[in-house]
Amino acid sequence: MIKTNNEKSLSLMSDIDKVVSLIKDGSLTDAIADEFLKLENISYQPVDGAFFIIFWNRFDNQLKLEFNLDHPKKLEKTPHPRDFLSWIPLLVSNSVEIRRERALINSLHKEANFEMNFPSFKTLKDNRSVLKEFLSKKIVSKLLKDQKSVLKAVDANDWEFYFNKVKRGERYPIDLLPISIQNDDFWARTELFYEGEYSCISNRFSSNQYQSLPSGTSHFLVVNENLELNHPYDSMKNQLVELVVEKIQNNYGSFIIQNKMIQFIQKIKETDPELPALRLFKEPMELFYEAVENYFEQLETSLFKAYRKVDSDPYKMIGEQLSPEEKEVAKNFLDKKLNDFLYENRFKAATYHETLNFNTYYQFKQNNFLVEGFSSLKDFDSAVSISETFNKKLVYCPLYKNLASIKGLDRNGYDYLERTLKEKAVTTQFVKDEIKKVLSLSFVNLKNRFRSHLEFVLNELETIEV
Repeated sequence: MIKTNNEKSLSLMSDIDKVVSLIKDGSLTDAIADEFLKLENISYQPVDGAFFIIFWNRFDNQLKLEFNLDHPKKLEKTPHPRDFLSWIPLLVSNSVEIRRERALINSLHKEANFEMNFPSFKTLKDNRSVLKEFLSKKIVSKLLKDQKSVLKAVDANDWEFYFNKVKRGERYPIDLLPISIQNDDFWARTELFYEGEYSCISNRFSSNQYQSLPSGTSHFLVVNENLELNHPYDSMKNQLVELVVEKIQNNYGSFIIQNKMIQFIQKIKETDPELPALRLFKEPMELFYEAVENYFEQLETSLFKAYRKVDSDPYKMIGEQLSPEEKEVAKNFLDKKLNDFLYENRFKAATYHETLNFNTYYQFKQNNFLVEGFSSLKDFDSAVSISETFNKKLVYCPLYKNLASIKGLDRNGYDYLERTLKEKAVTTQFVKDEIKKVLSLSFVNLKNRFRSHLEFVLNELETIEV
């Protein structure tokens, strides 16, 4: 027997074996017959029958019936949309077609001299032992066939059979799938890995592939508001923790998401400190220092080398995963790190106003100069205004990383820019030296108005030392 997940306490193939044994020894047969006979009481009986599925809960042995009156071959709504682990489909059929099956007719003829080809529900209730034996054999045959399909899927690494079953509502628990598929389509799309309280589970797990899972089912799906695992997802704790630790190690997501993941791991440590997956988890302050180093690597790239998305507010790294004392230590460390970084790089032209959060930018410029480039006139105007707040002139550079400059300027835009610069900005000798190099490059094709702007900076702006 195979296992398709790494959770010692949970094995879907073993649970299928378990329910087969329960059916063979008669423990579930009465309850299954009761669920089937509920079809007699549905509001109306479609001529071509109602599609139905009887599910068994692997955790508490409960059964439930799901049916659809509007389609003879599938469930239109997704069954148990908040539970992707508990329910195993035992019997999948149509309320008319199943009563026309030859095996049932023959058994009724043999045991009860039934001569018709379509027994009523009353006939089946009157011949309950025949019904129970028929349903039991049908379910066992289906489950054994599904087990063989799983083995083939494992060998071929092709799980199309699983998702074809999902399309008609016959969704097996997701731990039947390889961990990589589970993680990509389910676990990594739960609320632990998003900002906020909602999951975004793949539509591959919906019986209607063209619609999302039902509204409201994604709110606090896997964890509660205290980041504690909901049942039945606590049965997959080790696998989920492994994924969370891996995401933390890879600096996945925003600072808010990273803080949430760390808090989740802390909750697990409180209740299950010996969980194997926790062995790779580092303490929150150690993770904070690593996150800070990673942030400054990204910030340096974003400012001086190439486009790279970087969170403008590194103070979001300081969240509820840290104690009050740790928060104070972390803030002081980050304050100094930011100030040192900006001071060391203050002479390098970059889009500081656009990249840094307002408080960091504002506080540094109170006592220091920054050589600044811009991608928009809006940011330029704002930076000029902030410099004036401190009775300073803006230190301007017309170029920043990869010879980028303010975008979308027409003739009037350049005229406005240069009038403002002449009155409210200066530059550095280093910037002028670099502009001379650019102007001297014969293989760099500069538009005439931009070339004129570079010459304006070279010839008209005063220089200072920063």
